[in-house]
Amino acid sequence: MNFVSMMKGTGQNQVMPSMTMDELVQLQFFTDMVTIPDEVYETLSKIRNELRDEGIRPSDRRFKQSLSILQAKALINQRQVVKVDDIIILENALWETVDQKENVSLIVRSHAQDVVTRKLDTIQEEVKEIFSSM
Repeated sequence: MNFVSMMKGTGQNQVMPSMTMDELVQLQFFTDMVTIPDEVYETLSKIRNELRDEGIRPSDRRFKQSLSILQAKALINQRQVVKVDDIIILENALWETVDQKENVSLIVRSHAQDVVTRKLDTIQEEVKEIFSSM
């Protein structure tokens, strides 16, 4: 067995899962029923303000659409309520140009993660900088 075959595994002939239109409609129905607490709206407002301070202006429409992403994330995690830490997924949805990506990520993470996780991220970034300067 060569390396590539080993990496691909034995399931080369597996069929991709599919979804009927009815199942998709039902999934959308359940997603729409996921509750978004005020704390999440308030956090999104803080993120929006900080992004604007940095000159990054995702449209109000994009923020509105991001609510569906948050609801879907909660549903995938088998929850009926969005949690503030679900907002982390938006670090990939709120930037418009590549040069904004890092700032957006830092701002979103600063509001979506707890203090310990943020500190660990900061330490990890510092380690990367040290290694890259060596």
